[in-house]
Amino acid sequence: ETRGVWIIEIAELDTMGRAEVSTIKAFMSRTQDRFRPPYGKRLVDLPRQCVFAGSVNPEGGYLKDPTGGRRFWPVVCGSIDISALEQDRDQLWAEARDRFCRKEPWWLETQALDGLASDEQSERYQGDAWDDLIESYLENDIEWMQNGLGEHRAYPRPRPSPLQDVSVAEVLQHALAIEKGRWTQADQNRVVRSLVSMGFKQTRSRNGGHGATAKRERRYRRQPATEAPR
Repeated sequence: ETRGVWIIEIAELDTMGRAEVSTIKAFMSRTQDRFRPPYGKRLVDLPRQCVFAGSVNPEGGYLKDPTGGRRFWPVVCGSIDISALEQDRDQLWAEARDRFCRKEPWWLETQALDGLASDEQSERYQGDAWDDLIESYLENDIEWMQNGLGEHRAYPRPRPSPLQDVSVAEVLQHALAIEKGRWTQADQNRVVRSLVSMGFKQTRSRNGGHGATAKRERRYRRQPATEAPR
């Protein structure tokens, strides 16, 4: 379906769920298509010659995967002068071909450009309602206290420095004040997505005891800015 097509639109990208976006990411990451041509006897692999463009509603975020934003280069499109494009089309393609033949980079080849793209991607990340609570816990020691109305309120005290290492259990208990008996796998997955979007990476460390008696605990450690997923 990609043969003979220059630009393929992925319409309403912002309405797709995480599973659909993951499928699209895997599809877009391929550099070749395998298919059997009409009347052909065997499958062939041919390089792609197209680009993909996703159209979205400009309101709110639409990048749902905290680790997959680097595959998207977000741009804001205003009004498009179709008549002017038709008039200058051949000239634009000629200039693009000339620059391609001179092997000018068409990708983000510098750290500065990579950083600009990262900023644009971050602005369009569809965060979770828990993100602010978790980020507050990373920067503040949270004490949950009950007020006179029987409601639990968070009282933060700034830490000397933000937490660099944390577990999902700590976040659920201290940042979100969820009792252990009420934890669900969905809750844990939400916490993991939030931590990953903030630049944390899963690690395993020994907790208590030595040798065979030591337990390996799954924790999340903040990565340097240059290594944080986008």
